[in-house]
Amino acid sequence: MSEKSPRVLLIDDDLVDCEVARRLLRGGYLLSETPTGIQGVEAVSSTRPDCVLLSTRLPDTDALEVLDQIVRQSRVVPVVLMAEAGDEEIAERGMAGGASGFVSKVSLTVHNLRAAIELALRAASLQRDLENARRELGLITGNLTKELRSSLQHIAESSHELRTRLASHLDDRSAADLAFIQERALEMSAGMDDLVEYTLVGTAVSSAGWVDLNEVIRQVLDKLDEAVRQTSACIEVEPLPMVWGDTPSLIRLLMNLLSNSIKFHGHGSPVVRVSSHLKDGEWEISIQDNGIGIDPGRQSTIFRPLDPIDAGPSSDGRGLGLATSARIVEQHGGRIRVFSNPGAGSIFRFTLRTPPEGLRAASDRR
Repeated sequence: MSEKSPRVLLIDDDLVDCEVARRLLRGGYLLSETPTGIQGVEAVSSTRPDCVLLSTRLPDTDALEVLDQIVRQSRVVPVVLMAEAGDEEIAERGMAGGASGFVSKVSLTVHNLRAAIELALRAASLQRDLENARRELGLITGNLTKELRSSLQHIAESSHELRTRLASHLDDRSAADLAFIQERALEMSAGMDDLVEYTLVGTAVSSAGWVDLNEVIRQVLDKLDEAVRQTSACIEVEPLPMVWGDTPSLIRLLMNLLSNSIKFHGHGSPVVRVSSHLKDGEWEISIQDNGIGIDPGRQSTIFRPLDPIDAGPSSDGRGLGLATSARIVEQHGGRIRVFSNPGAGSIFRFTLRTPPEGLRAASDRR
């Protein structure tokens, strides 16, 4: 057998179906098997197969939950669902949830099983190419923005130096122009940082695991300590849950949302409340503030790139922070929304899905 034969993991507890799969894949694939969803998730993590065959009926967990766990754990390992009779709707939901394909066990043949695997492998290869292209884009963007940021910092420093050195020789208009140049150069330099952050979201394979959001919020508040002191902000944090995700991404997400709540406050000091609750198997995290609020007509576009928060004439919001936040939430399989009215503060809510208890217990053992 060729050393390049694809490694296929079969997650199925039906002995007859397993024997059929062995016979159909013999001679072209390196097949390994596990009978339960929990063991299957562990095997994907430890062995990194090229493809997973997942039965729609498992003895310990819901197959769609297992699919969800595998997809979030390793987006480049494709999953082909093997649907039991009558499970076509489950298979369709699985396709919407990240499966690369499905085959019916009732009509399983050498051709359709191998074709499904090959299509899934091809899709995974294209996904890897896309990830590599994104990484290259991130490197290019990082290098270019580094050069631009350096030039903008030089412009800002030179403008400040000119204003200081020629203060007695400048009229009001010239002094104002130099101040404008300095201010805009600094804003554009900060914008370069936002652009790099937005570009890099999702360019690296996530290192998913159990994350304590209490620790995440502690790190975020440490980074925001100066902003909190300068604005006399009051940050109230209720106990937060353990979630499955990528720690650096979740830190960036909460950093963006909390810093916006502090920055775009009203006339008084910022008051921000962070809370959570479990609903329909998802953790919903809420960040409520007493800030300037957002017009209802703009709430459908607030998470798009380059759609700045409407903070009035003095706003320097560029919108990339919220766009980056939305991308992070989406990559964690959740959704983000905002509830707000002008002058009445905002509530940002995002969801993070959580695997079933059986998979959580297995993760905890590791």
